[in-house]
Amino acid sequence: MQHRTLSGAGRRRKGIAAERELARLLGVRRRYGQEAVGGPDLILHHNGHAITIEVKRRSTRPPLSEIERWMNGATIVALRVDRHPWEFCFRLPTFIPHAPEVLCTTTLEGLRALLGDHA
Repeated sequence: MQHRTLSGAGRRRKGIAAERELARLLGVRRRYGQEAVGGPDLILHHNGHAITIEVKRRSTRPPLSEIERWMNGATIVALRVDRHPWEFCFRLPTFIPHAPEVLCTTTLEGLRALLGDHA
């Protein structure tokens, strides 16, 4: 199977489409214009805290070092690899106070369970 490489504009369109899809699934608004000024792609409010979400769409699964780099400045990294469901990476204390600093992943259903009625 041959993989096509997207142009810069194609990657941006793919990323924006992923942000829109996830915003719809989580019931939040996308932060328009954040591409130019930086910051998280989505913000979800939970128990009085803002949970920042960095949305990534890739053709292959990135290495752990890249996911950890994306976590700088985001509470959750939402990752969707082509032909796979959404996956959410976060540090355990995000949802369990005083838990060890362990990087965890979950599905959309798992994230909804962690958030309770908020997603």
